[in-house]
Amino acid sequence: MRATRGAFNTDVLVCPLLPLEDVVAEYAAPDEQLRSFLTNLGARQISRLAYLPPIANVLPYGSVMYLNQITNSPIAVIQRRATLVCALSGFGLRELEFILENHLLRPKADRLAFVPDETVQA
Repeated sequence: MRATRGAFNTDVLVCPLLPLEDVVAEYAAPDEQLRSFLTNLGARQISRLAYLPPIANVLPYGSVMYLNQITNSPIAVIQRRATLVCALSGFGLRELEFILENHLLRPKADRLAFVPDETVQA
């Protein structure tokens, strides 16, 4: 009899966490633009980015999840190199689900200005 892989998936989803201080340093915009960017990030108005609050001794200023770079990896590879940092509460899991749903299932952007509307017939 052949061994099976088991009842559960052997892969895990991985999303980069960028330290907030690195994002701010890389953004390198005038103060007003940076303030606007951080306000929009905190208000969840940037669909491809999500702010995560600080994690003591690991990410003291918080981090930004870069949702456009979600990928998968075998769990065995992650277990060999990963360090447990924290876990999400039930509330945190619901919020993460909302963020992912908003990013992955959001409607297409509005029609661009000066582009003819295909539904209007001449």
